[in-house]
Amino acid sequence: MKKSKRYAFRFIVVGVLAFVIIGYFAKIDLKALPFIYVSEQAYLSDQLTDDSHKEAYALGKNMHGKIVFAKPQSALRQMKTDFAEGIRFIQKKEDLADLTHKNYETYMTYGWQISDGTVSEKHSAQTLADYLDIYENSFKR
Repeated sequence: MKKSKRYAFRFIVVGVLAFVIIGYFAKIDLKALPFIYVSEQAYLSDQLTDDSHKEAYALGKNMHGKIVFAKPQSALRQMKTDFAEGIRFIQKKEDLADLTHKNYETYMTYGWQISDGTVSEKHSAQTLADYLDIYENSFKR
């Protein structure tokens, strides 16, 4: 009987220690690590076909280490041009108003969920959602 109590006590102590250690290391913000920035930057540069877009989609990091657009208003204006087909498809399918700062989250949500339409419409809508995800970081923690 005493042995089983000892084992139970040891098990609890080890479990608590493991929880504390994991909790300590979980505080590391993986989004603040440089390799995330490089992959996001590479992803965006792969999507761009024209040098004129680079200024509108210029990237930076906010104080929380998240990737943001340096000029979010310019980025949103450029997205309306670059992803017009996806925006029109989402608007028509979900009966939405024009894309603005006030409703971009709705477009982002529906853009991720697109499963029908032409290949071009799906690609445009899903890429729009990717860009809106970075746009959202420009305003939220």
